[in-house]
Amino acid sequence: MSIHELIRVVAPPATPIAPGGEQELQAAISKCGLRLPADLFDIAATYGSGEFYNGAIEVYNPFTDRYKARVEGELDRLREGLQRGAEFPYGVHPVSPGLFPWGADDNDNAMFWLTEGSPEHWPVVVKTAEDQFEKWEMAVTTFLAQALTNRIKSILWQTPFRQDKLTFKSRAR
Repeated sequence: MSIHELIRVVAPPATPIAPGGEQELQAAISKCGLRLPADLFDIAATYGSGEFYNGAIEVYNPFTDRYKARVEGELDRLREGLQRGAEFPYGVHPVSPGLFPWGADDNDNAMFWLTEGSPEHWPVVVKTAEDQFEKWEMAVTTFLAQALTNRIKSILWQTPFRQDKLTFKSRAR
């Protein structure tokens, strides 16, 4: 879908922190070394830095100085898990198809894209802290909008989301 679907569910802040612009977009693409789905940039431009659902779910903001370190840290955690003998159903970026992180929650769960095909069609893959995986054939904005409104049930969140907590808390990250 689009950013508009997510906006209908969670109102963006009046003054986002680090929303970025065209210059920051080009710098973010250069930092990553790969083209990312447009909806990540739509989320960052609309919401800026912070967390959804009363501070529980963070989408990494590619317009911040810390973005590359956050992504690399998550990729390192995956690789360390593999070195310890964990078995993942997917490769880890830069392997293709491979997992590339876009967010996390306050329960140590992680959210990725599976980098196969065009970035605009990368599926969402979620991983629990216990290394359970689930794949969703949808964009990040659609995944978040549908999960937050309880239209889909992910292994990440067993308790239904409360509609009175559908907020976005701006926070410098």
